[in-house]
Amino acid sequence: MRRGLLLVAIVLQGCASYNANYKANKYADEARKLDREGRTIEASGFWGRASVKADSILAHHPNGKYAPAATAIKGEAAAAVGQCGQASRILPAAIEQAVPKGAAAGTRYAAVQMAHLDSEQGH
Repeated sequence: MRRGLLLVAIVLQGCASYNANYKANKYADEARKLDREGRTIEASGFWGRASVKADSILAHHPNGKYAPAATAIKGEAAAAVGQCGQASRILPAAIEQAVPKGAAAGTRYAAVQMAHLDSEQGH
């Protein structure tokens, strides 16, 4: 009986983690679409929702299989709403997690670009 309850708890935890990842990606996709359409105010709301879901994933499962994607969404959301200082701290970690060791130096472009934008805006 205890094993059965433990199994159910593990499955439910996995479902919750998957659901948070799904929602974070869904909100980020909608925000990207709205940004492309020039609807930046609406997009910033979806970026906020995506960031909150990403934070939830990182808080509950910092080393889980969805953590790298959550870190990337969090960094992208920060960049999209003009928080370049925050994005420049988050995106290198996202790139480090997502890009295999020994990959081309160009993989650091996003962090370098964000640092450049940050210096232009005087942050």
